[in-house]
Parts: sequence; C-alpha cells; structure tokens
Amino acid sequence: MVARKRQRGVDRYRRTSGEIKFSRLYAYRQTTNGVEVVEDEAKVVRIILGLLALGRSPADIKKEMDLRGARNGSGDKFCEDEIKRMLKPVYMGRIQGSSGKMVPSKHYPALVSPEIWKKAQKSLKRLTEGSKSFPPIIGERVVLTLAEGRGCPNTKWDFLDLP
Repeated sequence: MVARKRQRGVDRYRRTSGEIKFSRLYAYRQTTNGVEVVEDEAKVVRIILGLLALGRSPADIKKEMDLRGARNGSGDKFCEDEIKRMLKPVYMGRIQGSSGKMVPSKHYPALVSPEIWKKAQKSLKRLTEGSKSFPPIIGERVVLTLAEGRGCPNTKWDFLDLP
C-alpha cells in the first residue's frame, strides 16, 4: 500500500519536473542551488568503477579501498555489496526516464564516461557468473576517462597508476 502511494508520488513528480532527485547519493550533495559534486567521494567512485572496468573483483577493490582509507557515506569501510551497487547509471550522467529508457540527467553531472561504465558493468557481470577475475582481452587497451563538466575528455587516471 505504502509502496504504491510512494510510486504514484514519484510518477507525479516525474511528470511535472521531468526527473527525480535522489535524497542521498554518494558523491553528490543536494544544495539550495541544485546538486553539486563532492569531489573526494567522486574520486572514490571513479576509482571503484575504473577498477571494475579493469576486471578487478569487488573483494580486491574492497581491500584497495581499505588500504587507501576510503569511507562510504556513513563513514564506515566499504563492503563488497556496496561496491557492486556503485554501478549506477547516474554516475555516467544518465537516469531512467519515464519511458524506461536511459536519458541524460538534468541534475547530475557525469563522474565517469559511458565507456568506463559499460566496461565495469560487463566486468561485474562476468565476475558474478563465476569467474574470480579475468584479464583484459589481448590487444585491448583500456582507456579510462574522467568526466569534467559536460564533456568527457581523455585523460589518464594518475591515481590508478595506469599506463
């Protein structure tokens, strides 16, 4: 009953404003002027999605985040489930529209490029199907980009120590 009422409210809001704003989303902060990026948390999102795109398992990423001292929104250490749930389309600047298709977000700027997000999604799917980890395809060069502003210029992720 409550879920249906909530969904009706969400649908009504989506029809009038065009997009739902998340009340609390890691790497973003709601302000009176709109949504702003929390840069320290955005860097953690980029690292996690970048490592997923490179084929690292959530357990390996958790160890890496613990070594770096990264914390989740509650101030605790990341767990593997949180790392898996980090793969949200809002981090590539897209959100599910009323038709069910992914549309560009009006409020949330992209933190990673769509290419990284898609590679991370494929990698996580492979990992959950049984493989512990897998190397990149021979000859495939993994190029990671940072999303800055509207575009996603190709820049190296120096903090990942990538070639």
